[in-house]
Order: sequence, then structure tokens, then C-alpha cells
Amino acid sequence: MGDRGRAFAIGVAVGVAASFLAWKCLGSDTLAASLALPGAEGRVEDEGAPSARRPNTMRVAGVFVAPTNRDAPVEVDGIAFLEKGVGVRAGPDGQPDRYAARKGSYSHKQEPGRQVTLISSRALDGVPGAEALSVGDCRRNILIECGPTDLNELVGRHFSLGTAKLFSHRLTVPCKPLEKRLKVPGLMERLWDRAGISCEVLEGGTVQVGDALEVGQEERSRIDTLMTPDKFVRPSERGK
Repeated sequence: MGDRGRAFAIGVAVGVAASFLAWKCLGSDTLAASLALPGAEGRVEDEGAPSARRPNTMRVAGVFVAPTNRDAPVEVDGIAFLEKGVGVRAGPDGQPDRYAARKGSYSHKQEPGRQVTLISSRALDGVPGAEALSVGDCRRNILIECGPTDLNELVGRHFSLGTAKLFSHRLTVPCKPLEKRLKVPGLMERLWDRAGISCEVLEGGTVQVGDALEVGQEERSRIDTLMTPDKFVRPSERGK
């Protein structure tokens, strides 16, 4: 064996020994994550994975408005209007959603993200106790065809929907009144990370079923919410 061959063999041996020691000291999970091996947190996603989807695979699956906080959501038949700085208006008579009309349960707490809410059309998939519910029952404005938690990645980002332009300020965490209304004990906890996002209308426009959601630039410094960080902690994990 020549000098190069001996050097190569020594290098391989050292590398294997170092990896073995790291494996014993750090544990398989930590080492795999640090190396971004398949199955670790840092793995490379394939083309079909949620974080690798192209923006135009997200499309509008439904639009809903509820005139007051007491009314059940009504699905819009046709085109809805997203009014800048206001929210959703639907139908030929421009019926406003409760938050556009400032008749929502939290309308007294003014923040830009309350103008329009989006939720995945698959938000209730696999949620225990929600088998008899439809996503429209969750009282969000716009249903998007995507994975149950895919919309969470839009927080702090600009995006377009139909001909309107929006910005997502925060997650729309579920509330206790919704759980009581739908009569599903524990729904607030189970729906916590899949209850949608709260958005501001930056440029008004129209939206209807089939319209694409196109992701724009990130601008986290623009986020404006009255909710403190502790409000986004899952109820079962508070105080830990």
C-alpha cells in the first residue's frame, strides 16, 4: 500500500472512530439531527412534503361569513370581496363578516390581524370528537387546500389570494367559546396548532373557490398583535 493509500485508510478509521464516540456520547437522535440525516429534524424534504410545496398548490376551497357573533357561518356562493383594512364582504349585496362589521366577539380588541382568517380544509382530519363537524364550523373566513398545519408557515409573511394582497400577523388560536358552541369537550386543545391564521388586507380584491395562494416575502417586523407570547402556548403545556 502506498503513502496515499495508508493516509486514506487512516483518515477513514479516524472518521469512523469519531462518529462512534459522538454516537455514544450524544445519542443517535442528537447525532442524526446534527448531520441532517433522513429521519432527523433537519432532514431534506422531498417534493411532496408540506414545506417543499409550491405556493400555487394551495388554493381556496371555500369562503364563509358570519354576520354576527351569534350567527352560524354561511358559505359564499361565488365571489367574495376582501376590503383593505376592513375584511370580508360576500355576495351581490356585499354582506360583511362579523369582524368587517365590528360585530365579532373580539371586535373591541382592535388589531389588524382580525380582518380575515384562513384555515386548512383538512384542519379537522384525525381530530378526535370532530368527526361530525365541518371545517366551516370553525368560524374562519377562508378554507385553503393544504395540510392541517401548513398555513402556520405564513405567519410573518406577505401573500396574495385571488386579486387581494394580505399579511399574516399570527396564529388564530381556538377559544373556549368555540369549544362550547360546537359541544366537543377538549376541542380547543386538539385544534390548537391547526386553527388557522389571522391576516390583514393590505390591498383589496376578489377571491373565490379555486384561486391560488401565492407566498410573498417575509417581514416579521410588521407583525402587530395584542396577544402576548404566553397566549400561544398550548393549554396543556402552560405552567411547565
